[in-house]
Amino acid sequence: MFKAIAFSCLHYSLKPPIMRTDDYGELILGKLKWILDKAKELDAMVLCCGDLFHRKYGVTFKEVNMLMETIGDNKIYGILGNHDVQGYYAMNTDVLPIGVLIKAKKFIPMPEHTYFMFDGVAITGKHYCINYDVPETYDVMVKDCDYHIHLTHGMLTNKKTPYDSVSVNQVEVNADILVNGHNHSFWQDEERKIINIGSIARVAMDNNEINKQPKILYIEGKKTSFIDVPIEKDVWLSEVKRETLNVEDVEKFAKSIKEMELSSDEDILKEILKDESKEVQKKVYSYLEEKE
Repeated sequence: MFKAIAFSCLHYSLKPPIMRTDDYGELILGKLKWILDKAKELDAMVLCCGDLFHRKYGVTFKEVNMLMETIGDNKIYGILGNHDVQGYYAMNTDVLPIGVLIKAKKFIPMPEHTYFMFDGVAITGKHYCINYDVPETYDVMVKDCDYHIHLTHGMLTNKKTPYDSVSVNQVEVNADILVNGHNHSFWQDEERKIINIGSIARVAMDNNEINKQPKILYIEGKKTSFIDVPIEKDVWLSEVKRETLNVEDVEKFAKSIKEMELSSDEDILKEILKDESKEVQKKVYSYLEEKE
């Protein structure tokens, strides 16, 4: 029987995101090891919906080597996310850090315009590229298979947003199940056969990220379920229980907002800043305006 585990947005880096502590890289590799061990326990293949790496530029040899060592004798099949590619060209992998994983056959990228077939199950995937978020990205059909899984990495949403995105209402899913990454929230639309698996990493200091329980998707035959990924500590640079940010943290806070491309979303900004003092809110907005 076909079995697979799917996850997304590992965001691995030894240099932590701005609002995380400096043991971030160790914790992320620990989560990946747990996922790979769980896959072996279940005798399941491993699928990734993009963003193994966090930094788009400046990935070190040490980071690549440590990631390869963690993957070990396992193989990850998947698609490239926007943090795995540079210049929006998804398949120029020879010059990218993830290209080393591909050459070493640790990461097996989904083939373009065709599919993998395992035990009658077809797996397709769309690598991240410019002009990704159009309904056609999510509408793929494979005939002559028992079950079809389609992997994507786009800003697919189940609610109204002020930024560019594709609503589930615009999408026709011809696969038996569509598993999406990039959007860090976890949600599913059973009617449309869409699962937004969310991120393994927690990298932005907002309530959604802080309180999120990372999950993996388990596919057994034609049945799907979710498994929680254990969290050891995930400590933030500015403690969650603080009364407000101190002045020294404001610039780092604003940088983290820009890093996650949240600065154009007024509703998210209000949610992130609602527990901060008016002075801090004013300084964050001022910093963001200066950097536009």
